[in-house]
Amino acid sequence: MEIRRLIVGGLATVAVGAAAAVLAYANRDSSSSQRTPAQLASAPTCLAPNVISAILPSQAQPVTGVPPAPEPGAIPSDFQPTSVVVCEFAGDIPPDNPVQQIARETYRTGDLTPVVAALSQPSATRSDECTVSAAPAPAVWMVNRDGAAVWVELPATSCGLLQPEVMGAVNGLQIITKIDHTIGLLS
Repeated sequence: MEIRRLIVGGLATVAVGAAAAVLAYANRDSSSSQRTPAQLASAPTCLAPNVISAILPSQAQPVTGVPPAPEPGAIPSDFQPTSVVVCEFAGDIPPDNPVQQIARETYRTGDLTPVVAALSQPSATRSDECTVSAAPAPAVWMVNRDGAAVWVELPATSCGLLQPEVMGAVNGLQIITKIDHTIGLLS
């Protein structure tokens, strides 16, 4: 009987300790990765001036008549995405001495579960020891069935680069259409 009481007591102590560790980890994780929910836009756009400046490596001329998009943030808890739009740099025109750049707008659909999971990951703590540089990250919009969209803040590595799981999940979706926009550069 004494041995059984010791075993049950020991298991209860381990269970309480494990629960406390999980709770502490969850609280640490959520407090370090709090992102403001993204504001809803009436539609995704790759031509808004703040999207263009985020995805192109050079300073571009603003597209006439296109207002800024709401800033990126977390996917709101009540937002139900049905598709994804990716805005990304797709090349220089001409390649050797560019006066224009291509902003590619790609519409994708499919099982969004892995995409939402990847986009919901926290960014790693930024390191001062990084010396890597990379092309600008794409802009990822989650779109609902009504066509409204949120520009999602992308989780980054400790060096500030896009976490590879994000685009791996996005690239697993089916491409519906691609549109290339030619954007003039500031001289």
